[in-house]
Amino acid sequence: MKKSVLWLGLALCVGMWSCEEKDNVSASKTVDSDFEQGADGWAASGNWMVLKNGVGEIRTGKLGNNQLFTTTIEPMHGNSLVVYTKDNRTVLTDRLNQGHALVAADFLGQGRDQIAMGWREKNAAEQVGVRLYVSAKADGTQWQEYALDEKANMAAEDLKAADLDGDGDLDLVAAGRATHNLVIYWNKRY
Repeated sequence: MKKSVLWLGLALCVGMWSCEEKDNVSASKTVDSDFEQGADGWAASGNWMVLKNGVGEIRTGKLGNNQLFTTTIEPMHGNSLVVYTKDNRTVLTDRLNQGHALVAADFLGQGRDQIAMGWREKNAAEQVGVRLYVSAKADGTQWQEYALDEKANMAAEDLKAADLDGDGDLDLVAAGRATHNLVIYWNKRY
């Protein structure tokens, strides 16, 4: 049976129904194979990474030797930062309160990615903040935590990495909805 896939803004409609084009806003495309076999080249692996927990944020990064990792904040708006590699699940911290901001990028020029993350409500230690996690082992099973700033009152809703000053390294922009601020963490490693 043919299925239709509808792209509408950021939403994807997939199902046994036919999604129709309306007002030249969306377009439908018929896919000859079942979604389980892969729509337009995508297919589920059949393995669930996160069972019975849910995920609020998810990013992919790279370790040395072209090994990938996936990092998540669990559950939705949760308290745990977790790293998944091919063979392991490692909880980096469970001291968050409404973890909501997550970036994986090579901030330190190590040839492998670090994880920047933040949360938006005070935790048990009465802290909000942004932390950087650096892999201490090539397999991604051990990480070191660094506070980026203990002085700024940053209840991080979102984080973005970009080279804002053109010096060749990634800086970090943190947006705090609850604290009504925007903080730029300038990377001064050079």
